[in-house]
Amino acid sequence: MKARRVPALAVVAMLLVVGGCSSAKDDDSTSAGSGQTSASSADSSAAATKSAKPGKKGTKKAGKNAPSPSPAPSDLPTDQETITTSDGGTVSTSGDLPVGFPKDVKLVDGKILSATTGIGADNVTVLHDAGLKATYTDALRLLTKAGFDIKQERTAPHTRMARLVKADMQVEVSLLEMGPNQTSLTYFVTST
Repeated sequence: MKARRVPALAVVAMLLVVGGCSSAKDDDSTSAGSGQTSASSADSSAAATKSAKPGKKGTKKAGKNAPSPSPAPSDLPTDQETITTSDGGTVSTSGDLPVGFPKDVKLVDGKILSATTGIGADNVTVLHDAGLKATYTDALRLLTKAGFDIKQERTAPHTRMARLVKADMQVEVSLLEMGPNQTSLTYFVTST
């Protein structure tokens, strides 16, 4: 009798984790502000129950039955490369630097993934085809050669961060190793 309870308890625990512990009352409620009824908990619970049956071939593991993300709101201008905010800032995926980006901030060669401007700040993300250590060294070399002084450095597994300062400007560089020969850099530039 005891041996049968353990698998049953495991299935119940999995249903609670995957299903989100919702009650019938929760299933009838609507999502905050969207006006859509949430059925993902019931779908996840049913999928978890199906995948939890032993001996079935071709069934997915319960961890892969997570609810899919909600679709993007239809009012987002997803077909535009550059969006201007109500405050005059921009968000761009065009591959270009923002208008007015400081010429003193020398970037490593690579593909510009995104560029954002705001009030007194710019943010550019670049994908560079080199390893983390080589990219970090190149980024700091270019900025120090342009007159920036390194004020702070931090390292963590697969990441590097540095803060550099020049007379009226600060640059924070954050690097993330994407693979053995590819690194993502984000330059956050502010006026001081």
